[in-house]
Amino acid sequence: MTKRNVGTAALLAAGLFATAGCSGADTTATGSVDAASLKLTPTTPAAQGAVAKVDWLLEDEPDSLDLDAQGSSAGRAVLTNVCERLYQLQPDMTVEPLLAEKAATPDDKTLVLTVRDGVTFHDGFALTADDVLWSLERHADPDMEQSDEFGNVASMKKTGAAEITIRFTSPDALFTKALAGDAGIVWNKEQVEKAGRDFGTPGQSDACSGPYELSGWKSGDSITLRAYDGYWGERPLTEEVVFRWASDSALVNALKTGAADGTYAESPNTASALRGIEGLDQYYG
Repeated sequence: MTKRNVGTAALLAAGLFATAGCSGADTTATGSVDAASLKLTPTTPAAQGAVAKVDWLLEDEPDSLDLDAQGSSAGRAVLTNVCERLYQLQPDMTVEPLLAEKAATPDDKTLVLTVRDGVTFHDGFALTADDVLWSLERHADPDMEQSDEFGNVASMKKTGAAEITIRFTSPDALFTKALAGDAGIVWNKEQVEKAGRDFGTPGQSDACSGPYELSGWKSGDSITLRAYDGYWGERPLTEEVVFRWASDSALVNALKTGAADGTYAESPNTASALRGIEGLDQYYG
């Protein structure tokens, strides 16, 4: 990750940096760097204050914002703070319940989730156990990206007003980690069904419950997120985030000139080209 160090520490809610898996590295030298010499840590420095707007660059435009249908890295970068999961990955790589307020394992082949109360989707309607069960069943569909995570699942049922019980054919120690990823996203059932095959395309709602909501997607140009006023948790420090995409050379130039505030750079060439630029911090993970 590369970001401008003036005010950008307040970029987004902590969730984005917590899932980014980044760490500081020396930026005083330019040119290529031996990957073995890079220091990796699980998170970036804590935010220091509020920011009205951040411009963030991606290497590609998302193909879709339906991560069940098309789980691209660009789509995940946009939706990290838009769509919440049943569990959340922690800096030490453990997972903790999130939209599942608590979890119980009465035996090694049963997981009982209690759905968090007081959560609303971005249309203002409450997130319910029905949405959770429907989302899990959608993820498990063989045609969906996350279906392989459900290979050991024998059944998933609503067993209370706010309770989902999942039974396994054999113990699955990795399943809760999957629920901290795309297999744990809770969709707004009504909105996804209403959109049909168009869900995840420009002009559609995000159908999620996170601290940011999708404000607009101008195909070929940009995606804009805004802080969601009805969010159940801590309000994010940045009010608006605009994602744009560019080729490696244009991305590097935008960061050098200050036209953009940061990027997630997957290309080693991009990271190398940005080393040593005053006002830019690089993090690796």
